[in-house]
Order: sequence, then structure tokens, then C-alpha cells
Amino acid sequence: MAQSKIDMANLIGIVHIRHLCIGSKSEGDYACFTLPTGKEYILYREGVYPASDDYFTQFDDKKVVVEGSIEEHTHYVCVQSVTEE
Repeated sequence: MAQSKIDMANLIGIVHIRHLCIGSKSEGDYACFTLPTGKEYILYREGVYPASDDYFTQFDDKKVVVEGSIEEHTHYVCVQSVTEE
């Protein structure tokens, strides 16, 4: 099965910090990213576990431009940069 990955896309959307995976070892605050189409992804930085990565809290509830690689099969985006729009 081929895995769908889109390299280095610029995406515009809104970041929301949400507490997810309650009761599991992965529980924590995740940077959820919603596109204007309603499609959602979880943002992460390479080499940093996505739960409770404080870097994204500065963008909570803000419209941003994310540069990164989309991983369609996991609904994650590996972030290279985030800027407020």
C-alpha cells in the first residue's frame, strides 16, 4: 500500500490546542490544525513528541501559515515553520 505524503506545502488554517488521548500514555495537549475546508491535522516538529509541545501554544486560536510535509495516512503535518497570517 502506497503512503500518501505531500512534501513542503504551505497551508493556511487555524491552530487549536486540544487535550487528547485521555487515559493513555499519549495523553497531552496537541496542536490541532484546521484548514478552511474543515480538514484537520495534528502538527508536530521533527524529533519532538507532539503531545504537550509548548512551541505551538503561542499560535493557539490564531490563523497561521504552516510550511511542512503533510502525512495523509496519519493526519499529521511535520512542521518546518509557522507564521501568523
